[in-house]
Amino acid sequence: MPRKSRIDAPGSLHHIIVRGIERPEIFKDNTDRNNFLDRLGRIIQETHTRCFAWSLITNHPPDSRTREEVQGLALFMKRISGRQMRYVNKLEGRRGTLWEGRYKSNLIHNDQYLLACCRYGELNPLRAGIVESSEHYQWSSYRYKVGIEKLTWLDRDPSSKGLGRTQRECEAN
Repeated sequence: MPRKSRIDAPGSLHHIIVRGIERPEIFKDNTDRNNFLDRLGRIIQETHTRCFAWSLITNHPPDSRTREEVQGLALFMKRISGRQMRYVNKLEGRRGTLWEGRYKSNLIHNDQYLLACCRYGELNPLRAGIVESSEHYQWSSYRYKVGIEKLTWLDRDPSSKGLGRTQRECEAN
């Protein structure tokens, strides 16, 4: 019996979760994390995808990354998962998948849910006790959202626009 197809609603927003398999960490060090983010940025641009939030937590890449589909969710996830797997396999001289299973995807139906998804990922390092303040965790979109750093491929999510009249007010709130 074939497995059930993923929901792929072009133009819709999705909360996507991917987890690593049998590995304490997908990313060995900051070089691996930076390489992944460079790869993610290139694929976002290649597929004309909008990314509103992301978080790299120990054994899984973007734990809360929402995106608007243009060329399809399956294509986007195939590219990012496949390229990361090939990179790690070559680097470590291994074969096989990095992933616990297929990615999980939930449709985001309204701005409140979008804001909750963005917060979920960006606050994960804080809840996990990795840092005492989200601004100290450099591996999530939080630092970019509050204006500490800039990232060309991260879009301002529609839900955060209600947090203030200007970009600065939104960042502060």
